[in-house]
Amino acid sequence: MKPVIDRKDPIKVSLFRLLLYIGLLVTDLLAFLYILLKIYKILVFTKIILNQLPLFNPYIWPISLIKKLTKPYFKFCRHTIPRIYVGKRKFDVSMVLGLEFLSVARSLILALRTWLLELILKGVATLPPC
Repeated sequence: MKPVIDRKDPIKVSLFRLLLYIGLLVTDLLAFLYILLKIYKILVFTKIILNQLPLFNPYIWPISLIKKLTKPYFKFCRHTIPRIYVGKRKFDVSMVLGLEFLSVARSLILALRTWLLELILKGVATLPPC
């Protein structure tokens, strides 16, 4: 494989290394975002389960925190996803679809991070030997 960058040109080498570091920083940020979305998905799932169990007091500390953290997301989902009408009944499926949207977003972030890491590794492989 022919090297893309000549080691004799220090400006090109420095620029290439800077781009590699930026790429690695972006992949680390994507990994952090992936973990945040995973934690938020657990909170959303917990909120959905706790809504089905009426025995829990929604005003005690851990449950009220989960409610406060997930309320804006559910409000957004409720306003963007219409209810499904079956005869005279209407079903609110926004919670379940919102949960699935988080799964899709996590998968896309993981795929983007994998693609970016492969691109970075190809760039490192094209560096000439020292």
